[in-house]
Amino acid sequence: MLHEGARSDGLTIKLACPYSGEIEPMGEIIGLMAKIVELVSTFEKKDADTLYFSLEEMPNPRNTAIFSIDYGNVQIASSHLPMDEAGIEKACRIIDYHRERIKRCPYKRVEYQNLSDFAKAKIEAALAAK
Repeated sequence: MLHEGARSDGLTIKLACPYSGEIEPMGEIIGLMAKIVELVSTFEKKDADTLYFSLEEMPNPRNTAIFSIDYGNVQIASSHLPMDEAGIEKACRIIDYHRERIKRCPYKRVEYQNLSDFAKAKIEAALAAK
């Protein structure tokens, strides 16, 4: 599916949505927003020796976010999750699932972006496990 939009400077933006077929409208919007966040995040310059854990809030549906794990500019994982304790538990399961890939990254620092102290503590515990 191809989405088009006009920018204020008159340019037309075309973005291919990874979904095809009939899906509920809110799911399509969430998927499109997640793709936009993923594309924009690739333009950021990040330190190559840093492991990043970030949370990007989504305006709709409320209290949801995109959780991502990046090593420098390389994305390890990205997932849509709720912004509550269940979402943090899901983030820890994502870390566990990608544990071997994270271990292979020779990072020197860990940086948390837009995460609460509670979430940081849970993520640090998940990283230290096993």
